[in-house]
Amino acid sequence: MAGQSSSCTGSPCWSSTRLRAALLVVSLNALLLVAALSMIAVGGEAWLRLRHPFHLSHRPMEFSPGAGLVLAPNAEMRWTNMMDYWTISRTNSLGFLDREPPAPELAQASCHVAFVGDSFVEAISVSVADKLPVRLEELAAERLPHLDVTTSAYGIRGTGQIAQLPWYDKWMRRLRPKLVVLVFVANDYRDNAGATLRAKFVDLEHPPTLTAIKEDDGRIALRPPTRSWQAFLPPGLQRPEDRLPSPSYWFKAYQNLVAWRFWVVDGAPP
Repeated sequence: MAGQSSSCTGSPCWSSTRLRAALLVVSLNALLLVAALSMIAVGGEAWLRLRHPFHLSHRPMEFSPGAGLVLAPNAEMRWTNMMDYWTISRTNSLGFLDREPPAPELAQASCHVAFVGDSFVEAISVSVADKLPVRLEELAAERLPHLDVTTSAYGIRGTGQIAQLPWYDKWMRRLRPKLVVLVFVANDYRDNAGATLRAKFVDLEHPPTLTAIKEDDGRIALRPPTRSWQAFLPPGLQRPEDRLPSPSYWFKAYQNLVAWRFWVVDGAPP
């Protein structure tokens, strides 16, 4: 009608009722989206827990007189990177991830080969049956049966040759191996350089393993392992037991993507 004007010019006119209805639809859609995402997350978490038995690596260690910090004997080890492997294995009575070593008389009567090294020999991410010493023994039995080859493995990750020296006197000498394979890799330079690279992790005067340091006069001296090494940790160093495990598989997988080392090692230095 002439003389009347409308407040809605150039756009639809929305009443309060229509506006409330639109907001309700948007809210319902948002709730449905949140519910769907929550169901996917819960379902994914359940699927991961069913498919993978654990999401926290567990590697108990203990102090052995003379040898220092080593793997606990007859203990269950769990190791995972949340992507490629979930390995559960047990250490032998000596504290190494291998079969029980042969009796001294059997080892001395055979061509016994002892492997010594760090994580390359420990090989915690594979089963004992698939490790190099076991496979070598099986291949030798097929191709060189006249040699009667037996093997044993002594490996702990993060150790260098200096820390491994006491192992021979404590565990290997009695077997009198015909051959000792000392596995040396590039990172062993770092693991052996105690005075320059490990000082920020442990007190070099009270180390957890046999450690070489350079004295003020330039001489190289060996520091024997100290049972109470944790009491001498540098101030501010976070102890492994202070790191709480994540309750979620999703979060642990995320941690693995952003940090190449996320596992918790019981009682071991970083």
